[in-house]
Amino acid sequence: MIFLVDMDGVLTDFVDAACRVHGTTFMQLAAKWPNGDYNIANILGLRPFEFWEGIDKAGEDFWINLRPTDIKTELLYLLGNNDKYIATSPSMNPVCASGKMKWIIENGFSRHFVITPHKHLMANRDTILIDDADRNVDKFTKAGGHGVLVPRRWNSLYRYEDNPMPIVKEQLFDAGYCG
Repeated sequence: MIFLVDMDGVLTDFVDAACRVHGTTFMQLAAKWPNGDYNIANILGLRPFEFWEGIDKAGEDFWINLRPTDIKTELLYLLGNNDKYIATSPSMNPVCASGKMKWIIENGFSRHFVITPHKHLMANRDTILIDDADRNVDKFTKAGGHGVLVPRRWNSLYRYEDNPMPIVKEQLFDAGYCG
């Protein structure tokens, strides 16, 4: 099996970092965050260009300094020595890709990464995508791969967000990976 592991929302806490750029935190918004809604700009009361403008102003450091998620260490341990690559989508600003590359290298992934908004193009029966976006997992499975959706407030598995790893393990098992 080959694992494609999403960066933002799976390995790094993009949502909280994006909230912080705009003067709040995910925890401050959590109580009013609509379950299953990934439209962060709307939740922050911003238009999409305003949302990305704030992140773009933070520059490359925004991406380099993304904090790890609550599951990063356990997930990578679970995947062990299997082939694993970070599969991450860039924003339209070039510093996003360079910042993500620096984060990837600093976190020991060396040249094991793919930067693309088209993860589904890598789908096949021997590949598992681990992602926090319903649309990415859906497109990947429709293209012939196996998808694992990490429970987060902004996706359809939001009710498991407080303890996501049992759900991740169950989906990995269902995809034919027994750990």
